[in-house]
Amino acid sequence: MDAKAASRIKHLDFIFLDLFSIEIAFVLAIITRYGLSDFIRIITDNSADDSKAFRLVNVVLILAYLVFMLFTGPHTGIVKRNHPKEFWHVVIINSEILFTLFTFLYVIKVSAIYSRLMIGYFFVFSIAIMMLLRTFRNQILRIKFLDGSDSSGILLVAQTDTAETFVDTLQKNNSGFYHFKGIIFTDAYEEREFMGIPVIKRKEMLDYVKLHPINDVFML
Repeated sequence: MDAKAASRIKHLDFIFLDLFSIEIAFVLAIITRYGLSDFIRIITDNSADDSKAFRLVNVVLILAYLVFMLFTGPHTGIVKRNHPKEFWHVVIINSEILFTLFTFLYVIKVSAIYSRLMIGYFFVFSIAIMMLLRTFRNQILRIKFLDGSDSSGILLVAQTDTAETFVDTLQKNNSGFYHFKGIIFTDAYEEREFMGIPVIKRKEMLDYVKLHPINDVFML
């Protein structure tokens, strides 16, 4: 499985939130541009031309997102991004969706019947809602990571001269996902802790692993 496929499976929650954002933004854009009564008519009168037109746009928006999501892997590293970087990613994916929509409407030569103002509303609403939901989901994940309920337990096997650099590097780039469960030294080390990580003696290893779930083992 390649990195993009793994990222898609790992971040299905963000994918569903993005799709939800697109749908809600599209609904709000129609209501803002045409009013609530026209929106109700559009979704209830399936025979009306404008109802068919808006359903077509809705399908294009969803398909455009799915295509870009499949080929660009926009959720890779999403938990580690800061707010400015996340906002930039949200603007990019929505710009790609908007470009695809305009291109599609131009190719089938029906762009004149759609309100550019409504599409503009959609663009703004989609960025705002997608950013809000991604931020909210990220905060939940980070809380889970910090309390250890959704983190990846690591057992480190290393020598004393390489362990410090590795632990320091991983902790600096850690958003809370990685949690050191213990460290086993292949050379002599008599202390019971190393940089706040429990040191496990070789004879204690099996009993320790039984009591502390380990997701990954890093050997240096």
